[in-house]
Amino acid sequence: MAPTMSESKSFDDLRVHRVLFIEDLLTVPRVTLPQQMSPPKTAYKFGSPSFFFLRVRAAGIVVDTPTDAIHIDPQDSENSIFYIDDASGVIGFRIRPQLLYTSRGQRLKKGIHVDVLGQLMEGPNTIGAERWIDCHGFDVKEDPIMDIMRPLVTIKIYRQDYFSAIPSLGGSKVEDQDKAPSNPYAPAKPGIAPPIIPSKRPIEDDESGFQFATQWDVLEPAPRPTHPGSAAPPKLADIPREVNGAPANPKVNAEGDEEFMDDFMNSLSEDKDMGELLGAMDGQIGTDPLHADMEAFLRDKPGSTEKALIEQFSNFTPKQVQQAIQNLATAGMIYYMGDGYHLI
Repeated sequence: MAPTMSESKSFDDLRVHRVLFIEDLLTVPRVTLPQQMSPPKTAYKFGSPSFFFLRVRAAGIVVDTPTDAIHIDPQDSENSIFYIDDASGVIGFRIRPQLLYTSRGQRLKKGIHVDVLGQLMEGPNTIGAERWIDCHGFDVKEDPIMDIMRPLVTIKIYRQDYFSAIPSLGGSKVEDQDKAPSNPYAPAKPGIAPPIIPSKRPIEDDESGFQFATQWDVLEPAPRPTHPGSAAPPKLADIPREVNGAPANPKVNAEGDEEFMDDFMNSLSEDKDMGELLGAMDGQIGTDPLHADMEAFLRDKPGSTEKALIEQFSNFTPKQVQQAIQNLATAGMIYYMGDGYHLI
């Protein structure tokens, strides 16, 4: 039986280096190719629609290196195995000892991110693992962003190329085209909306704003049905509330917003008065020559004591010097730490 066109194309693509996670490199099935095809006789099968491959491109962090790698015997391939980890699995790659003598080979150390090109092999060339990569090229990545970008690129390739379609069990080709793919890597087919998680319940309205509940809304129970002729119980909102144990003032409850605004405006006016006071103090400090001289002195000799300041400015009375120190400290221009004053 002659191979189909898709299979022939897959055989022709055996020279393509497939980008796969290490976990898949270790678990993909190994199959025998039809006898009509030229060697190699075996390959690996992956994806949907499935394809065959031999060459791979794997990336990961070097987690183990050969001991004394620079002195490896060119005939000793057992000791030229490096191991990389991409968080999904660990696989070894055998590098030709001649490459270890290059500047790039000297950079193959633990913790380095490396991109490996080679052929996926099976055999006793690794310790404790059946599959390994016969490396014929590698690149050391020093950009830390590669640790993030490489998995994202691999997932994109999985979705767009490796799992572009998944046939359903027992279904016809026409039915498969109408159904959304069940594989998580596969994208939605044209005309089929991908499933989404609803952001709201059906009864909610987009235009209705969310109402935050207050403690009185929580305490006030829902109205209960009453018998005809009976008086409805008073609402909790109509009961005068106590504030810090003091009797409630109905006027405050009824006009709380207005009084709150009055208090708020009064506080603003108080802040304005404080600002004017500080402004006047700043103006006084800026015009008083003693303050300027004291700032210059503390700039040159930080940590000076009050006694040293009084001795420095002996042409002023000690009371004037102390008042100047207090003014500068109040204005936030100097501060006291340790045994003396410092300029901010």
